[in-house]
Amino acid sequence: MTIRHGLLAFFAGLLSIQGCEDAIPTSTDGDLLPVEAVTVELRLPFSEFATDFQLFDGFGSTSILPSLVLAHEWEETVEARSLFRFLDLPRIIFVFPPGSNSTVTDSLFVPVSGEVALELDTLDVRGLTPFLLEAGVTQTPWHPPSVDWDFAVDTLGAQVPWPEPGGGPVAFAGQGEWDPNADGGGGGSEIDPPLITRATIPLDSAGVTALLDTTVAGRGVRVSSLSPDSRLRVRSAELVVRVRSSVNPDTIVAITVGVRSVALLQDPPPSLDPAAFPIGGAPAVRATFRFDLPESVPGSPAVCAVVSCPVELLPERLVYAGLELYTHETIPTGLRPIQETVIELRPVLSPERLPRSPLGFPLACPSGECSMNLPSTVIEEDFFTIEQGTRVDLPITRYVRDLLRDDGSSATPVPSTLVLMNGVDPQTLLELRPLQYSTFWGPGTEFEPTLRLVLTVASGVPSP
Repeated sequence: MTIRHGLLAFFAGLLSIQGCEDAIPTSTDGDLLPVEAVTVELRLPFSEFATDFQLFDGFGSTSILPSLVLAHEWEETVEARSLFRFLDLPRIIFVFPPGSNSTVTDSLFVPVSGEVALELDTLDVRGLTPFLLEAGVTQTPWHPPSVDWDFAVDTLGAQVPWPEPGGGPVAFAGQGEWDPNADGGGGGSEIDPPLITRATIPLDSAGVTALLDTTVAGRGVRVSSLSPDSRLRVRSAELVVRVRSSVNPDTIVAITVGVRSVALLQDPPPSLDPAAFPIGGAPAVRATFRFDLPESVPGSPAVCAVVSCPVELLPERLVYAGLELYTHETIPTGLRPIQETVIELRPVLSPERLPRSPLGFPLACPSGECSMNLPSTVIEEDFFTIEQGTRVDLPITRYVRDLLRDDGSSATPVPSTLVLMNGVDPQTLLELRPLQYSTFWGPGTEFEPTLRLVLTVASGVPSP
């Protein structure tokens, strides 16, 4: 057993009992009960406090994401495309016949052109402007909750691969450029561009006709970036179709419809290697392990010189407990976080039902009533660059104390299995982060997870 110890401080004193003489029946001296207290720090490697480390993926669906991502050769390897299925056009439009002041219905209108309109985030842009975007009409039926890069449908009842990975083949529908600096601030202007700007991909009549063809079961739009080393965030999308009236051929009506369903396709997936394990992403990856605390731990010579060894792990001795993780470069690097991330530890309430077990509240927020933005678990994006081994501390004092106190007699035992996951976003209430995986060194490695314990050990009350 290898334990890294650090002696934090020594606190020595005398417990004085003051008051009237009958406070101690046998003596009038109240200083005869000396008690020494020593505070020590212990660091346990993963194998000394935990077992059953596992990785699970596939939590959540990209079809519920509030925003999608477009990426092409991002940091050389990462691809991301967005799928959209739009609402149907109305069956009729209202137009004025020639020479009339009253509208009539027209159900025989003919689509002539259109565009896919995207709302893009100007603060979440990576790459050289302008960006070339392309829209294509999908030819294969796809299932929004389960679709991914390799499969159009991936459910328990059916698994249908794409004829071409990444949502293909598609019927070309149109291309368009987007420059985030073009609106309100390009060309050296001191005016900042708006947070979100509109990009349009024009569609010709053939593209619109293919998109509106109800005989094609898989119709939808796949939007891609064609600009190398690009990464863009799509906040929303809509379809604009211009139709020619059959009642008044000189009348062109623009019809706008919103999105019925969306999905994100990404390649490659993260490497699920326990030696350098990722968490986060979309669908999300989680890690689980089981606490298996020993009753006592041996001490170093420095510790044993001042306290009795082995050191018993008693709840009343525990001052602080924290799980220490060490960051690892994300592989591939294009999947590393590009913004700060909140990491959570939650109890697994039914370990036998993993990976679909219900979870408890975050350990740093056991009541569930505090803010989801927990300062102690915020990790900066710079932690996941080439510099490896940056320490991340997750305080779990209350949980470890409860675990040590639990003797198995309670009807509601303390859950010993925990899950390590992305923190829930307070705005979206989702743990999903498209193309963003936080990677840490795993058990048995140079920078494996450790449990830091700070204990205050009293020498006891000797007889006078």
